Amino acid sequence: MNRQKYNITEIFESIQGEGFYTGIPAIFIRFFGCDLSCQWCDSPDSKKGTKNLKPFKTYTIEALCDQLETRYRTAILTGGEPLIQAGIVELVCRLSSAYNIHIETNGTQTGVLKRLREDGHVRWITISPKFEQLPTDEAFFCADEIKWIVTQDDVSRILSKTLELYDKGLLHGNQVFVQPQWFDPKSIEICLGLIHIQPTIFRLSYQIHKILNIR
Repeated sequence: MNRQKYNITEIFESIQGEGFYTGIPAIFIRFFGCDLSCQWCDSPDSKKGTKNLKPFKTYTIEALCDQLETRYRTAILTGGEPLIQAGIVELVCRLSSAYNIHIETNGTQTGVLKRLREDGHVRWITISPKFEQLPTDEAFFCADEIKWIVTQDDVSRILSKTLELYDKGLLHGNQVFVQPQWFDPKSIEICLGLIHIQPTIFRLSYQIHKILNIR
């Protein structure tokens, strides 16, 4: 029996508010801890080097499965960064017998991503890259969608990196989303500008759960 323990900040039901699967009902499992530290992170408890602001609970696989009493058939593993959790592959394997597993990751854990993709237990992988530490080409190749959080400082780098990935053939059917930082008007304008420049590559993602004032 697997006795690995997982640090989880919260478990809750909601709808997916971002990206390709916007609007679907899901149960969210938010893991504690991250290997990066983004200034605009919407889960500041998980920022690298930050004192824990929200207590997390530790679960075994059995305890977590007992906690997931829901009619929803999609489980979204998010964070923080879920792929830095020891034993995450085993957890995904176990949960996939009952749920369609979606993972939201910054893409830094190439080996784990490759194994999850090869094992076939994950329905959807969203990589939200950060320039602090970009994913490798192998990691990008594992993604079903790429979601850039757009700031004024990063717009040229986002365009350049996306076109580089496209030229390398790494966007094999991927959906590439640009999402405004919070609801900043300038960020929204930049997102729309990127879509105008490359309408066959970029799509808009918007955090509709925040508009609806739900989690």
